[in-house]
Amino acid sequence: MTDDFRIAEARRIRLRLLQALAEQPGGSWTLSMLMRHLTLLGYRKSETFVLNQLKWLEGEVLAVRLVDDTIATILIAGRQHLDGSKILSGVDELAEES
Repeated sequence: MTDDFRIAEARRIRLRLLQALAEQPGGSWTLSMLMRHLTLLGYRKSETFVLNQLKWLEGEVLAVRLVDDTIATILIAGRQHLDGSKILSGVDELAEES
């Protein structure tokens, strides 16, 4: 797997994580439920990988908040990315989906 592929896949997964959180009442979901959701979408990733993506979304673009590394909640920046009013670098845009 090339670095370009890994970067592109991480960008796609970050978008999928934001979408999944936005669909939940209150905008929150547990890490284990997010992992199941990604699996249903065809992404088989380790807990460490998914947690690292959530930490990236929290630390780099302030799109989610993590509580005890187990519960993620989408924040305003994440919702703005999904509605297209703000672009988060490092996260696929909806228009970029294939």
